[in-house]
Amino acid sequence: MVEITKRRSDGTPKRCRMIGVLYDIFMPKGVEIGLFHLHQTSDENPNTTAEPRFGVRRVVEYTNIKDYPSTKPFNQNLRSYISFNGRKKDTPAEEIGTFLERIIGVRGFGLLRVLDLEGVYRPQLPENLGSLYHLRYLGLRWTFLDTLPSSLADLLYLETLDIKHTHITALPSSIWNMMHLRHLCLNGVRLDIPVQSTRHRDPSQLQTLWGLFVDEKIARKIGVTLSRMTNLRKLDLTRQTSSTVKTTTNETATTTTTTTTCHSSSYKEIGLWISSLSSLRSLRLRSKDKMGRPSELIVKPFSSLVNLSQLYLLGSLHKSIDWYQMPPALEVLTLSVSQLEKDPMPTLSQLPRLIVLRLLAASYVGEEMCCPENGFPKLQVLKLWNLERLKIWTAHGGTMPNLHTLDIRCCRELEEIPVTLLQISSFDNLILTNMPKQFVSSTRKKKKKQTKIVENE
Repeated sequence: MVEITKRRSDGTPKRCRMIGVLYDIFMPKGVEIGLFHLHQTSDENPNTTAEPRFGVRRVVEYTNIKDYPSTKPFNQNLRSYISFNGRKKDTPAEEIGTFLERIIGVRGFGLLRVLDLEGVYRPQLPENLGSLYHLRYLGLRWTFLDTLPSSLADLLYLETLDIKHTHITALPSSIWNMMHLRHLCLNGVRLDIPVQSTRHRDPSQLQTLWGLFVDEKIARKIGVTLSRMTNLRKLDLTRQTSSTVKTTTNETATTTTTTTTCHSSSYKEIGLWISSLSSLRSLRLRSKDKMGRPSELIVKPFSSLVNLSQLYLLGSLHKSIDWYQMPPALEVLTLSVSQLEKDPMPTLSQLPRLIVLRLLAASYVGEEMCCPENGFPKLQVLKLWNLERLKIWTAHGGTMPNLHTLDIRCCRELEEIPVTLLQISSFDNLILTNMPKQFVSSTRKKKKKQTKIVENE
């Protein structure tokens, strides 16, 4: 009934759809029985605004909610509102505020449980948003909002708050009054996490904390509170330092700036806390200076994170990769600006479940790289970006037997791709971006099977 149309690099589903024939059958039936109401303009479908047989519980909107009927069957039992408003990104969606005020009603009460406005440009949220007492999910991703109503903290039963890709950079500590909050997706927010008190709930039930920004001032305040978040499964934390060590201006271009970085004891406490999160499955850690440039990243070994499957590290690592003791369950690993001087391949090749490996800008600064025999038993995707000093790459027999995608970008000193990789039967997708023409032509001559080679300038 449902087919996957796009997958992530690790093979997990990213986008799906219902088969067209089944959609044509089920969609009208769902509208007829009141499973949901499909709101469109009258000229697209004159029957979409007809009186429903039952009270509408779910609304899916594609055009403009201002034309939505105001009768009771359309409002009093509404539980879910999802907008796919694709208007041009130049006019704020003010009509959404009017619609939500209608749902809340004069009594200041509403039954709405799901409010998803992802992609809607600057929707106007009512000041009494907190009156949606039963709201469980609030999705505001890609809305470009600057602020949230002060009544947000009144949503005591909210389980998911998603403000990724917005302009919201701060939230009040009162959000910890939300007794059932499980998933908090931020956008580099300086979150005021209070010390434990009777006025704020224990944050130990939080499962997702994504997009948290921590500077030295905040780190001194939140260390104890973070230590109580023991059930996290997804964590994304960006730490700000006062200076940099061999940083880059972005993830794809390097510089040679060398300065001294200071690390407070609070940052070290946060590192100890992360190493204790045994339930963690996805972790992204970034260290940047006040100018937004990557800086030294201080972390503890990851061996205790037995359930960690996805790891992203941005910042200078001053020890060889084997010191960090990567967990055996790791499936996706991304390193950026790591400044590793020792070849990481012998260590990473021993990870039994690794499917995707991304070595981005200046993650490795050596000239030679060697993949040992029978290494990377499950690796399918390998990305080498901006390894500007890499010249010699060797791969022994039996390494990467399941490789199907190799993406090389701006590795201009690289002499050749190992022939043993070009002969892998599953290897059918080679992406070369900003590589010398001689490198591309010699690669075409050496490949033993029909491999798709994509050249991007």
